Amino acid sequence: MDLATKTDLLALKTDFAELRGEFGELKTEFGELRADFSELRADMAEFKADVRTDLSGMKRDMSEMKVELIKWNVGAMAVLTAIFAAIVRLG
Repeated sequence: MDLATKTDLLALKTDFAELRGEFGELKTEFGELRADFSELRADMAEFKADVRTDLSGMKRDMSEMKVELIKWNVGAMAVLTAIFAAIVRLG
């Protein structure tokens, strides 16, 4: 059985101190990652709201275009019907 010497214990103590330092650095990095993740979540929520707003605007624009197309089609059909009726009366 081997016994630990003072040198071994000092080396172990130094190793533990280094590990504590590395652990502290990791905690700091995880904290930064959490902050970055929170920022990303906020950005994603803002993006989602912007997309919803844009889609809502597009739906409104499409509805307006639909109404305009219907108006033009009805008008064109009325004109074509009048032209056809005129041609039938002439013939």
